[in-house]
Amino acid sequence: MTRRWLTFFVAGLFIGTQSVSLVGQSRIGWSSITDPDDYILQFPIGIEYWENGQRIESRSERWEFFCTSFEVLTQQPNYCQADRVILRESGPNGTDIFKSHYSPLSNNLQVQSADWKNGSLNLILHIEQGVNIAVNIDFEQVGQGQGRRLAGDLYLTGFLATSQFRSALGTATKVEYRVPEYGYTLDVPIVMPGFKDR
Repeated sequence: MTRRWLTFFVAGLFIGTQSVSLVGQSRIGWSSITDPDDYILQFPIGIEYWENGQRIESRSERWEFFCTSFEVLTQQPNYCQADRVILRESGPNGTDIFKSHYSPLSNNLQVQSADWKNGSLNLILHIEQGVNIAVNIDFEQVGQGQGRRLAGDLYLTGFLATSQFRSALGTATKVEYRVPEYGYTLDVPIVMPGFKDR
């Protein structure tokens, strides 16, 4: 059985707890100069998985969001979709990879509220029966694009994602999906099965 390695970049952003500096942060979207109510967010983000305040080192995630203030195809305001990749160690033989897509069209993502001018989005990701992830995205518009198509760039200033589930015994577990302070690269083993494996 062949063992390959997957290089996986975990995007991180520095998010302060009080005053937030935008220096060194990634641009995550923009607003339109032709229509001041048109906004687009599109960005990947690295996720570290925590249970009851303890980091689970064997699990990492990478999420990618695409959100707009107006969705052309569905003619609905405040559209968001998310792609989620989970990397989970499965012992010495490799890493399990799980991919999920969330959107209103799939009935597994709900936009709870959207305040584009003040830079706040609140989403609910429906994971399975009775298990949801609450996601809050805060951002700030910087700059005025005189003579350009873009009125301003959007920068991430806060990100919070939490969930809670109960085990078969009824024990409650609080889950936090935390963004690392700085991005880094994961090298994880991936098992590539072949014809003659036994």
